[in-house]
Amino acid sequence: MPSILNIATSGLLAYQKALSTTGHNIANVNTEGYSRQVVGLEARAPTADSGGFVGAGVQTSTIQRVYDNFLGEELRVNISAEKHFESFSTMSARLEDLLAETDRGLSSQFENFFTALQDVSNNPSAIPERQVLIGEANALALQFRQLDDAMDALNAQVNDQLQGMILEINSIAKSLAQINNDIDAARASAAGQPPNDLLDQRDVLLARLSEYTGLVTTFQDDGAVNVLVGSGQILVVGNQYQQLSLSTGDFDPLSSDINVNVTGGTSVPITDSITGGAMYGLLRFREEVLVPARRELGLLAVGMAETFNDQHKLGLDVTAVGGDFLTPFHPRSPTILKTWATPR
Repeated sequence: MPSILNIATSGLLAYQKALSTTGHNIANVNTEGYSRQVVGLEARAPTADSGGFVGAGVQTSTIQRVYDNFLGEELRVNISAEKHFESFSTMSARLEDLLAETDRGLSSQFENFFTALQDVSNNPSAIPERQVLIGEANALALQFRQLDDAMDALNAQVNDQLQGMILEINSIAKSLAQINNDIDAARASAAGQPPNDLLDQRDVLLARLSEYTGLVTTFQDDGAVNVLVGSGQILVVGNQYQQLSLSTGDFDPLSSDINVNVTGGTSVPITDSITGGAMYGLLRFREEVLVPARRELGLLAVGMAETFNDQHKLGLDVTAVGGDFLTPFHPRSPTILKTWATPR
């Protein structure tokens, strides 16, 4: 039969653990990603006696996190969505500011060009007016080139940011694989008890990963996590991980593609299947805003050159029938036009 002293001792030991856990909670109140821990208590196995079972006191059954997996998943989804819209909005605002600048905008330069053209029309034999027109045409062509160079710089920023994000993702994937290994070892050494602090570290890494890309997570019984990205490509499984890489685009060499480097040295493209995070925002900006804007800029340039040249050929130069006033442009790539029309 257990003595009253043994029962008292069991209570002291159990609540000593509870006090230690409370102190641990207080000490980590400002720790990123920390989840409050609680001690689970259960009655110790009683002792059978002729008069029945006699209680033997209390003991701790487990120490667990106060954590909701559903809310954790919702948090990652919302972080991913926030970073997606934040990066898309930031880059779109840069392009908008570029096109709205008075000194770099096309509208004011077009106005100057057609004003000079009207002056030549009013006094076609005057050399000064003709020189002013040529100067304004040169300025207009320069404006096209400067705008395209600025858009090219934005495209380079997108590629640089994607490269930086890939380096971060690869680092997080490596850390997750290591955490999975540590969680498995900790459970084995503690008879299956949850390693709460390691689980918190795992969830912090998942939240950081969701800032860059959408992901699908599955949790194993031992607490390890498997992470899929893109259209179901494996990033982390247990203590194994794969890395992402950036490659030259198949259809546009100026736009980089994202790949998963799988076992065997092959790469699986996932650019079109990225669905969240800052990386998705950059890809959306490039495909939905930047590339169409550069294409429209090119169409405006060729339309301006061809239309004006056709009209110019109908008139007379100082010494001969009018020819091409603007030099035709030459495409640099299927979607990017670089060499704009310049006056002769």
